[in-house]
Amino acid sequence: RDDVTIRSGILKIEAVNDGIKGKDSVEIEGGTITVTAGGDGVQASNDSDADKGYVRITGGGLSIDAAEKGIKAETLAEITDGVLDIAAADDAVHSNGDIRISGGSLALRSGDDGVHADRSLSVSGGELTVAESYEGLEGLSVDITGGTISIVSEDDGINAAGGADSSGNGGRGDDPFAVAEGAYIRIAGGEVRVNASGDGIDSNGDFFMEGGILYAEGSLDGGNGILDYNGQGRIVGGTVVGTGNAGMLQTFSEDSQQPIIVRFFEAKKEGGSALKVEDSDGASLLEYAPQKEYSVLIFSSPELKLGENYRITAGEESAQAQ
Repeated sequence: RDDVTIRSGILKIEAVNDGIKGKDSVEIEGGTITVTAGGDGVQASNDSDADKGYVRITGGGLSIDAAEKGIKAETLAEITDGVLDIAAADDAVHSNGDIRISGGSLALRSGDDGVHADRSLSVSGGELTVAESYEGLEGLSVDITGGTISIVSEDDGINAAGGADSSGNGGRGDDPFAVAEGAYIRIAGGEVRVNASGDGIDSNGDFFMEGGILYAEGSLDGGNGILDYNGQGRIVGGTVVGTGNAGMLQTFSEDSQQPIIVRFFEAKKEGGSALKVEDSDGASLLEYAPQKEYSVLIFSSPELKLGENYRITAGEESAQAQ
């Protein structure tokens, strides 16, 4: 059919190819839906009309086990509510255009990207858990203004890349340091937790931290870092707690408006080692236990003040920082 709308009911779908397919649109407003598909779980395929080819989920429960993509939209994938549980060999949620997530609960397991948009990816609300992925979130631009996000990835946690459904250089050709036009990551709200075996945050363009909270645990090896950006990297608000190895360390640009502490530890700290930051009066600014071992801390908070002294404690090691 050209348009598929599901408002209620209990549906169990087993398909050799795609599970639910509407050429122009698929809209799920309610119901309890289980899809097992040899192709995509849910697909809208019209690529000739900008107003069509979309998947919109505003409610209900949707469980997908797909041999290809979990949800695939040509122009827009939009999720405002509902409970989604998706396991996919390829991207769990994919759009050849844009993705907007403003609500709902998403539990994703992917053999490639947890959420991938060829153009813009925005998250403004909801609960998003990417328990397994190659890369967690990917888009040419990634805007996070709200919600609770948790990511585990084999490579980069959040990636802004120029190019369609790409890994690695993502459209940079042979130059891994080239800036991709229009590529950026912006975090302005919400809580984001990243546990990455590659870079925690990787932008082929700019990275802007404006609000919210970011916990980023980068790779254990020296070939990746906590933060990796090719353009500008500025922090003007929010809290950043970054831990990982010091081999490819990149922090924020010098023209950032918020103070930053970078602390190199004398020895690697085991995962679970308590990490604390206190001001000169002993007031706690941070108490955190990274899941993986780490040898460096990047910390920034609106509570930090230039010229003040702070005590950083990691396991048994303690030192002053300014």
